[in-house]
Amino acid sequence: MRKETGVAIGVALFISLFVYVLFWGVWGIDSVHNKSGQAMATIVSGNRAAIVAVGAGIVAAFGALATARAARKTWAVHRDGQVTDRYTAAIEHLASDNQVQQLGGIFALERIMRDSPPDQPAVAEVLASFIRKHSPASSNPPLRVKIPVKDPVHAALRILVQRPLRDEGRQLNLRGTNLSGMDIANINANLKNADLMGAVLAHAHLKGANFESANLINAKFYHADMTNVILTDADISGADLSDVRRGTLTVDQVLRARPSRTTVLPKEPAEEWLDQRLETHIKDLDRVGNPKRPGGRGECGCEILRG
Repeated sequence: MRKETGVAIGVALFISLFVYVLFWGVWGIDSVHNKSGQAMATIVSGNRAAIVAVGAGIVAAFGALATARAARKTWAVHRDGQVTDRYTAAIEHLASDNQVQQLGGIFALERIMRDSPPDQPAVAEVLASFIRKHSPASSNPPLRVKIPVKDPVHAALRILVQRPLRDEGRQLNLRGTNLSGMDIANINANLKNADLMGAVLAHAHLKGANFESANLINAKFYHADMTNVILTDADISGADLSDVRRGTLTVDQVLRARPSRTTVLPKEPAEEWLDQRLETHIKDLDRVGNPKRPGGRGECGCEILRG
């Protein structure tokens, strides 16, 4: 409303100024030549013609600008309608029991996410919900081998971890999912701030993945490849790291995370995992508490758990 009022006032002022210059201002534009009535009339007529031409050009420019703005609005409405239609069709494919149709829906959502940034949070939540529904963790999960990329759950996860970096305003929820055998190695997988509480990542290929500030409470990493995985400020309280692929997890990685005395660490090689820095780090966390961890402080009298 304020913008429209401002435009109206501006147009009124422009018209007033234009009329003033056209009928009265022209008499002083070229006063040097105002020596005779005929010369004066000729000059005034020429000046008025020039002013009218300039005014017509300005009006035409404003008209073109208004037309372009209206065209942009029309195109935006048309584009939004297209996105809605594509989104609806993708959801229908995703709900199918046919894996080929599911994959079609997943890749259609990926395209929507990249073409329409405002829709990225909704698309990310739909894909995460698909993974939670179709791959929940069980109490005795199978230790699966590498899963082919054509698997819909695998495809959905790879799209999520490679989505554009934008502020989505919500945490990616992969809590309680079975991500065993997933291959997200060497693709700069982004799981920063993700909620993976209770997730199972048995035999997962995680090389180079970013779990910074992620919730990994009670997550299981049976024989997972943890090479160069970023665990900075990740909550690994209760996480089972005892059987990660040997040599892929280092003490330094754990020191950057937020372990507790319920974190199960590898026991071999002993000379590495008996590092006193781990004991000191966990004691420091116990003393200050972990604001991200349910229950606050993790103080207890037990020793560090090692597999």
